[in-house]
Amino acid sequence: MKTRLLVAVAAMAFATCAFGAPPTTLTLKKGGTTVPATTPLGGAPLTNLEQDPAMTAGAADSGDGGALGAQPMVNRSIARGHAGSQKMGTSGRAKSNPQLLGGFDGLNFHDQRYANNGNQFSVEPPDQGLCAGNGFVMESVNDVLAIYDQAGNKRVGPVDLNTFYDYPAVINRSTGAFGPSITDPSCYYDAGTQRWFQVVLTLDRVGSSSSLAGTNHLDIAVSQTADPTGAWTIYRLPVQNNGTQGTPDHGCTGAIVLVTIRISVPTPTRFS
Repeated sequence: MKTRLLVAVAAMAFATCAFGAPPTTLTLKKGGTTVPATTPLGGAPLTNLEQDPAMTAGAADSGDGGALGAQPMVNRSIARGHAGSQKMGTSGRAKSNPQLLGGFDGLNFHDQRYANNGNQFSVEPPDQGLCAGNGFVMESVNDVLAIYDQAGNKRVGPVDLNTFYDYPAVINRSTGAFGPSITDPSCYYDAGTQRWFQVVLTLDRVGSSSSLAGTNHLDIAVSQTADPTGAWTIYRLPVQNNGTQGTPDHGCTGAIVLVTIRISVPTPTRFS
């Protein structure tokens, strides 16, 4: 039995840390299972609550949720429908002679904002995580994912990431309740293990308010087979780096720092 290494990276914000602390071993905790299922597109038009209040005081992922002042207004226009997964041909050629040999329309802003019945925020930039293998293409952005076959036909999606990771909606537009804030998606298909890996950074809230709790963790989803449209197992790993929940404390100021996690994944000799 071989062992492969999965490297997961959390977000980075400006921080001042006292390095040199001894290495800390963190334990992955199983967070249940999930099956990607398309969530309905719909919901109300744009409102004055288009950006996550916890993210608007500074840069995205800053964690600076205090003294936000008035909620900013967002002036954006959104296409009224999804363009679909239409293949694009090679009818044109630029003067420098590049050629588009193939492709298909992936996720767009309409998918992001109106997934899960519109219980989403307007998020830019998308932070794309793209991976492919075993006849599938998986695309994840802030904060939705979709799965296509190799011809570009959509098999599943859009699925908002909060639903995929079994959390409440990031914003319930009927009740005003906030769910965890998910960001920085990435994905990888490992041909050796025939498994898909999907990783996000999740920022916890104070209850159902918009305020960030200060704790955050990596959510790591691993497919149970080589088919990404089937069942996945979810693992959670705290990464706040402040001494709580078994994390190290490097005396950092600035909320979130770059965190690299190396996870040993056993490679079975065969799959049924």
